[in-house]
Amino acid sequence: DNGNFLIFKNEINSFELPDTVITRRRQIKIGFSCQFPKTVSISGSYQLHNSDYIFTESSFGSFGYTFGIFKDSSFAHSIATDAYPMEVKLLDPVFMGIRAVSDLPNITLFVESCKATPDDNPENSISYNIIQNGCVMDETFEAHTSDPTSFNFELQSFKFVGDFDQVYISCSVILCETGNPTSRCAQGCVTNPPKIFKRSLHKETAIHSISTGPLKLIREVNSPDLRATVGAGKLKALLGSNTSSAVLGSLFTITVLVLAGFIAVYVRKSKTVDRATLITECEG
Repeated sequence: DNGNFLIFKNEINSFELPDTVITRRRQIKIGFSCQFPKTVSISGSYQLHNSDYIFTESSFGSFGYTFGIFKDSSFAHSIATDAYPMEVKLLDPVFMGIRAVSDLPNITLFVESCKATPDDNPENSISYNIIQNGCVMDETFEAHTSDPTSFNFELQSFKFVGDFDQVYISCSVILCETGNPTSRCAQGCVTNPPKIFKRSLHKETAIHSISTGPLKLIREVNSPDLRATVGAGKLKALLGSNTSSAVLGSLFTITVLVLAGFIAVYVRKSKTVDRATLITECEG
């Protein structure tokens, strides 16, 4: 350790066999070393997920999914992949849609679960369930009517607590034969699911994971219509500690000024009464 680098040194030596009497080869000694800097520069990056997923199963052939973010509730225009990460503010509505693409008729798309993570690893220990076992878990979630092979929904944007400013969404999806009462699609929301679902062979696909994102949270500064836009409870959650301190300081200052005004009026009134009393007594 020379302060800036960790250095490993060694030497390669030639050798003679134990029963050798003479040799015509020179002895070889080759020294070498490797060093690794103790201080390095690193950087972070994100990887866009491909919005198209293709799978193949014997009973369903080749089929695919697209998972995108849309501009509005019409779900007609998706955000281009080169526009990611999509910048949003807290409580902004985010419109997402999953599409299944297959040549088979009479199939139904079922979204078994959706969760958010602060990076593109769906198995991150930090996660937030939006849909779990077919049941909606997020209070702002709203599904929009779509055809059997589409699933459109919206929810209010959020951020993970801590030093995170990005949100990825991953969903587990299944394709089922329409109208089959024993399929996972027909079961819908299951509050107490078994450890292992028994899949109806030839009636539904395996569960496949698809992802989209990231959403990048940007901070909104000095929004004049904040109170009119959100309720008082949400306003309190939106205000940071600095903003809250400023508000409390302003209220305290206003209270002191009001009290000072009342005291000044009272003092002037008292002086007027005292003066009138003195005049009356002198005249008497």
